[in-house]
Amino acid sequence: MTRSIITLIFLLSQLALLQGQPVLADIDNAISGKNYREALELCNQMEITSGTSYELDFRFGVVHASLSNFPAALEYLTRSEANETGGLQAGLLIADCHEALGDIASASEKYVELIRNDRSNLYIVNCFARMLLNNRLYSDAIKWCQLLVDSVPDNSVFRKNLGGCFTQLAMDEYALPHLNRAWQLNSMDLSVLTSLTNVWLRLRMPESGIETVEEAINLHRQSPVPFRCHGNLLFAIENYGGASAAYQTAYNLGETSLLVARQLGFSYYAANNFRESIPYLMIYYKSDTTNSEASYYLGHSMTLWTMKEEGIRYLEKSLLLLAPDSVKTGTVYASIGKATTDIKNYEKGIESYNSALTYSPGNPDYILGLAKVYDINRNLKEALKYYEIYDQHQSEMIRKLAESANIGVDKFQLSINHRYAQSRIRKIKEDLFFMGDIERINS
Repeated sequence: MTRSIITLIFLLSQLALLQGQPVLADIDNAISGKNYREALELCNQMEITSGTSYELDFRFGVVHASLSNFPAALEYLTRSEANETGGLQAGLLIADCHEALGDIASASEKYVELIRNDRSNLYIVNCFARMLLNNRLYSDAIKWCQLLVDSVPDNSVFRKNLGGCFTQLAMDEYALPHLNRAWQLNSMDLSVLTSLTNVWLRLRMPESGIETVEEAINLHRQSPVPFRCHGNLLFAIENYGGASAAYQTAYNLGETSLLVARQLGFSYYAANNFRESIPYLMIYYKSDTTNSEASYYLGHSMTLWTMKEEGIRYLEKSLLLLAPDSVKTGTVYASIGKATTDIKNYEKGIESYNSALTYSPGNPDYILGLAKVYDINRNLKEALKYYEIYDQHQSEMIRKLAESANIGVDKFQLSINHRYAQSRIRKIKEDLFFMGDIERINS
């Protein structure tokens, strides 16, 4: 009797202990609540009381992976994977751990093994493709992205990922049909529209995308993305008025990135809308005050508006920032020449145009600019000299064009500048004649 009572008491005490022991459901609840430290403690307790099992090893692996203890996670997951029941989930986590440790080769081997074991499971293929895409291994990813597209042709994400691989590998002609199909399948994914726009631009076929982008604008009137894309395409076909309007809408809708501000400034500048270009070019300039392009276009816009003296300072700064042999140097000097002439600093204007000609000898625009400075400053002999040089250059160019086209010179219509130069040549010769500086011909 005594022995029976003692045995009963022992069994009851053990039952009481068992009721307080953790079970797999407790661990799962802690994991789902992201209480990983608690989950690890529960795993340790269960291992002490119940021993190891593939189910417990799997949860140990999940917890250690969640705590970024990837070597320990790999140890537990490998043991769990050996059991048929826990194979796939453990295998996928093993691949994740290898990726987290930077061992992409081992992760890839694991994915290939899993795919070989279950060729019909596209989820594994998709995980593998995403890992390769995330690690910018686009050449490796193409095979698996193509397999996904072949298996499910009307999945917009699969099409988008395959198109993305091709664009990253500069294979835009292969990317275009997949991105087009991705957009047809899901016109709510504006990242596809952005990728499409970049492809159209790189393939030098911006006109092909305008209709699609305009349809996107009708679908997404409160999003800046289609307006930015529209601006990029219109800018590429030199529709600067339309581009500035599109960029301005994108900017007003919150797309205030430096890229849009830069393009907005350039499109206003190219449309000769200099007043509007200045604030956006100022944003571009302030982002990097050592950028010669920014200082040049800002300064030039100012000089073409009413801020000539301030603009000259930015132009002169751009000269300091340019490389000594930059082909842009002559352009900057010519811009300074025009601006200084406008504020009646003729000496500086002449000096600047002469500097421009040292960097670009024989440039007809600079020669004409120099002629105009001398003309305004009433140095008629020098003005006549450079007008005649300009006239000779333009006439020779027309002669060569006529010869190559096998048509008469008289068939060409002179440009406005050429007609202006010829009219000034006639007028200056007349003025100099009456001033006694040219002898009367046949007198």
